[in-house]
Amino acid sequence: GGALLKTVGFDRTLGGVITSSNQVIEPGVVRNISPERNVLSVGEPDDRQTPRITRLRETLIAAGISSHSTTDIRYDIWHKLMANFTGSTLCLILRQPTTIQATPMVNRLARRAHAEALAIAAANGVVLDDSPEVRYGPKRVYPDHRPSILQDYEGGRPMEIEAIVRAPLAFGRSAGIDTPTLDAIESICVSLAESKQLYRS
Repeated sequence: GGALLKTVGFDRTLGGVITSSNQVIEPGVVRNISPERNVLSVGEPDDRQTPRITRLRETLIAAGISSHSTTDIRYDIWHKLMANFTGSTLCLILRQPTTIQATPMVNRLARRAHAEALAIAAANGVVLDDSPEVRYGPKRVYPDHRPSILQDYEGGRPMEIEAIVRAPLAFGRSAGIDTPTLDAIESICVSLAESKQLYRS
């Protein structure tokens, strides 16, 4: 509803999404396991190619951080959200790294969740070129990585249940999208987080 922009203002607001696989070794020590695939995408809320976005991208690239030009920052944000929303949550539930998504039973579940998540995005004006076959198909290579939501659970740190699970589902419910698979995933993730007092609904 524009509340953020009214409070903060367009001149202080940018959209951003990072793609990077990391492991928290200990407090203050993080190991990056995807140095060749780290990308930080940034964009204006209205997707204009402004001088400050150009300068920010140039600064990131000069610092060794890949930052591709984007003309639709919401697409990029939803595209990244799909991985967390439909894949990382299953890793949390099963306490397994992302490689578990290649097993037939889990892969079928991930595909159903992904189809529901795509419907939520589409209902909110973001049509992703990211079918379940593309995201979870036989050619997909899964790194041996424990997603951050699982790392937080295992490390006893506050979990991103609201941002990764509940907020996108709220978008779906407001649009009247039927999401039985994601509803079940939400129930289990919330219960796991609350059981260790890492999230309060």
